[in-house]
Amino acid sequence: MDPGGGGGASAANLPVDMLANIHGRLSLLDRLSFAAASHSSRGAFRPEVPCLVLPADPWSLGPSPDGVEDAVHHEGRFYSITCLGKMEEWRQQDADTMFASTVVEPALQLAPADTHNCKYLVVTPGGRLMVMLKTKETTGWRTPLSFKVQVLGAGAKEWMETDDIGDAALFVGAKGSLCVSTREHPELRAGCVYYAAHGGVVVLSLKGGTVKEVDGLWTDHSWLEWFTPCISR
Repeated sequence: MDPGGGGGASAANLPVDMLANIHGRLSLLDRLSFAAASHSSRGAFRPEVPCLVLPADPWSLGPSPDGVEDAVHHEGRFYSITCLGKMEEWRQQDADTMFASTVVEPALQLAPADTHNCKYLVVTPGGRLMVMLKTKETTGWRTPLSFKVQVLGAGAKEWMETDDIGDAALFVGAKGSLCVSTREHPELRAGCVYYAAHGGVVVLSLKGGTVKEVDGLWTDHSWLEWFTPCISR
């Protein structure tokens, strides 16, 4: 596909709404190619839903006494959550020094057992920080999967636990997580966690606690991972 085309009408001369309509009818790879070639109109195209990829080595921000479980870039700054559940902000003093972290307030509301649970840090479509805790409630020989969610309240004064994340879906994998608007992607289920587990994907409802396997996404690979395709402007 050649949106810029030679020997015919150039895509650059087509109305933006027409380009967006064409983009929405293409396959994933063609959409990425089309967006890469349509520099001036790219902002009108529908954002891509997360895709799966096999994980590589985890990335790190720098030394942290408690380790880094997950990190996000939010309002021009890097934030991370440590293995002990502390929130850290990362800053580089100058171009020649390594990033250093400082613990920031308010503190998460964590029970002692939560320090042993996996923690994920995301930014909601509305721009608020959110932390997810992956828990396992042992019942006999079974260990059902569940998630607890805390959202940073207005004014950044306290973390509040909730099972209502509004028009959003959470994607959790072995190496990280992200939050996606279900208004922009109505094919996704609001209030649910899409968890890339061992060999497949399950959808867990935060309110109802129901878990459903996603057909067609099971594989022999040990781990799957989410990523968001991004075309740099």
